[in-house]
Order: sequence, then structure tokens, then C-alpha cells
Amino acid sequence: MSIPVNDVATLNKMTTIELDCLVTTEPQSLANCSLGHLLPLIFKPFTVNVPRAHTLQIKLSKILHCDTWINTIFSQNSPDDIVPLYNTQARLWNWVLPTTPPQSSANSDDTHPQPGVGRSTHEEIFMLFLNALGTAMAELEEKLIMPSATRTWSASNSMVAVSGSDIKRKPDLVLSDDIKPKWGNICICTELTYSQYKPAQQIVKATDTQAFLLLSNQPWRCFTLVLSFTHQYCKLRVLLYDHSGGVVTPSIKIQQNPDAFIQIIAPVVFGSPECIGYDSTVTFWKSVPLPPPPGTDIPGYHPFKNLPA
Repeated sequence: MSIPVNDVATLNKMTTIELDCLVTTEPQSLANCSLGHLLPLIFKPFTVNVPRAHTLQIKLSKILHCDTWINTIFSQNSPDDIVPLYNTQARLWNWVLPTTPPQSSANSDDTHPQPGVGRSTHEEIFMLFLNALGTAMAELEEKLIMPSATRTWSASNSMVAVSGSDIKRKPDLVLSDDIKPKWGNICICTELTYSQYKPAQQIVKATDTQAFLLLSNQPWRCFTLVLSFTHQYCKLRVLLYDHSGGVVTPSIKIQQNPDAFIQIIAPVVFGSPECIGYDSTVTFWKSVPLPPPPGTDIPGYHPFKNLPA
């Protein structure tokens, strides 16, 4: 059976049929801060002590999206002052995150970007927040800064399909250590959904396809992760896919359970490649030097000569 790559409805239908009974949803734990059963296992190689949310700090001028409430709290501070990134009393991040549908402008009147910062899309606001969160963690715990910690969040493909495949998909956010994300170098995809999470909804089918594109373009991966923010972008689930099916983790509230949220983001951004599905027996290089032209004199190089039989 041949399906045109631009026939999204049929592709989603076939993907749903193929994954029927192959995706397991972990039960929601009574403990709101629980990461479930799977995540602690795959994040086991990540042994760095992650900072607690209440210890994270940021320069006030780096909080790019504020509202009247945040501006009031820090009204006596100068832009260069170091302030908390998380408000423990209000149980909210000191960064205005979207809570309305993408087409709504309900937040626009109450949101005050820093001078010089234009109006941003929901995807761009989350991208800036996640990158700022990573920077705040790294400044507090220097052990997080390791050779593999070169990944950054990008929203560049939220409007333009990722290159590298005939199947056109636009993930809201991608985590990659390459300037131009492609399906062959993207580490993680992220989807932002205003509605509540439902396994049959369109956004879940989109993540199924994104996982297929990641695994098919990176056959050396054991699994791939997709982060799913739902319920007005306040709840986070991790969707894990391998070559035999998938698992959906319990949800956590990113505002009310910030430490659990950080326990997910830290290994994803700073952990070894093994934490996000790469085969630990395979070594990768960002660039491979080309061999010198024939006849180039290489000091200390002595070619072998065939000995007579």
C-alpha cells in the first residue's frame, strides 16, 4: 500500500493502527512529584545533583517576559540585580508562560516583554524560558557543564517544516546541538497543546509521526523522547518511543511541582547521549576531518609495504 506523504490524515490513521496496543500509559501516581517508573530508569546515567527550583537565580534583565505582578515584585530592583527564577510563595515561575490558545491575544495586554524584546509566539516564549532555565542550572552547578552539554532549544521549525524528509512536520520546539535542526540531528521534539491530553487527539498522532521520523533518520538510537505540554501548557508528559512501541509517563505540573520539572529538563539538556536514547556503544563526531590530498607529506607516517610471498 502506497500513501502520498502529503496525505496527513491517512498517515495518521495508519500510524494509529500500527501503534494500537503498543503504547503503554503509566498510571498517574498519588505523589504529584513522581516521575513514574520509566524516567528514573532511563535517566540513571545522569548522576549530577540537580539544583532545587528555589535556589535558581537569574539577572532581572534576562527575564524576557514579565507581567504586572512580576514587575511589581521587582519594582525596587535594577535590571542587573540577581533575582529568583521561581517564586516559592506564589508557586509560579518568575517568567510569564502562555495560558491561552495560540490564536488568542488574552495574554497580550498583561504581558510586558523587556525593552527591545518584541511580541513572541507561544513557542518562542517557551524556548526562551527553557534556555534560561538551563543557564540558571548550569551557573549554580558547574558539574552540569560537560562535553555533551551543547544542546539548545529552538522554535525555528514551529512555522517551517524540518528539512530532511518528504514527510513535512513542524514540531513546536526541538532540542539540538546543530545550528540548523534536521531529522538526522534533532535530539528531542516538544509539542505545546492548550487542550487536555487525550491519546486519540491530533497532537498525539503528530508526536507519533515525529518519533518515526527521528528513529528512521537516526537508526543508531535505541529510543527517542517527545515532551508534551498540555492543559494550558501547565502539565508535562514525556512520550518515549522505541522500535517496538511507546510509553507515556505520568503528568507533572510545571508550576506547582518545579523540582520534578527540573528533574526532567536537566538530564534531557545536560545528560549523556544515553539519557535521550543514543546507543552508548556508538561514538559520534560533529565533524570528521577529511583525509589529506594524495602525495601530502605527513610527518612520522611510514606506509606498509607488501612483503614478498
